Amino acid sequence: MIEGAFLHLPGIGPATAQRLRAAGFLTWSDVLAHPERLPLGPAGKEKLLAAVERNRQALEADNLHYLVSSFHPKEHWRLLGGCNERLSYFDLETDGLWPYGRITLIVCLHRGRLWLFRADRDLDAFLDLLEEVDLLVSFNGTCFDVPMVLQHYHIPELPCAHLDLRWVCHHLGWKGGLKAIEQAVGLQRPPGIFGLDGEDAILLWQRWIHRRDRQAFTTLVRYCAADVLSLRLLTTVILAEHGTCLAEALGPNPYEQLDDLLLEPLEEPRSTP
Repeated sequence: MIEGAFLHLPGIGPATAQRLRAAGFLTWSDVLAHPERLPLGPAGKEKLLAAVERNRQALEADNLHYLVSSFHPKEHWRLLGGCNERLSYFDLETDGLWPYGRITLIVCLHRGRLWLFRADRDLDAFLDLLEEVDLLVSFNGTCFDVPMVLQHYHIPELPCAHLDLRWVCHHLGWKGGLKAIEQAVGLQRPPGIFGLDGEDAILLWQRWIHRRDRQAFTTLVRYCAADVLSLRLLTTVILAEHGTCLAEALGPNPYEQLDDLLLEPLEEPRSTP
């Protein structure tokens, strides 16, 4: 699946990629195995072979940073499919807009479990989890979530590769924010958090910190966790759109994990950040 990506290679646009496939070159391995049959001129052939070899070596070395940064966004879905069992999804909430807001909450779906990190308890532990992540998936994380993480933890870059579903959706014709796309593809959030947005998340956090409102905190965590589970569901829909159907590992109703996450006892705020 990953080796079928051609649009990021030098001199390869949609028409040339189609010509390669029509000639039987469906993967990088096909290109390297039969270079004499490539429907390209000598210069184009040489550039293509060199680029394919670099990409093949990156794949063998498991260099996901290189592959994500190199691939054309139209073909990022191939990484979602090829690395499906290694994907981790995350979302965060803040107490204001970038660049002035501070992170209040992070939820990450990693290895089948939802992990919760809070500004009033253990936010720094998220960095430890990131060391275990292979490919981190977000929605609009390139513009918001990742810059917030880099600023908060004072790090120059993430320790793992990152892929933004917003642009994968864009190239499928799905425009707007995550919630608009959820509705467009038929994903339905559970009652109690449907219709909430980032401004509500700010108010819910303030009610938790300043009033110790446990119901507000529960709603906030459910809201953020629903975003994360939606990313996993959206990935499945994206792959189905590209003709790749994968077994959904989250069960028939993944939103049930929202309540599993909240089985832990709620601690009182340590201090007002």
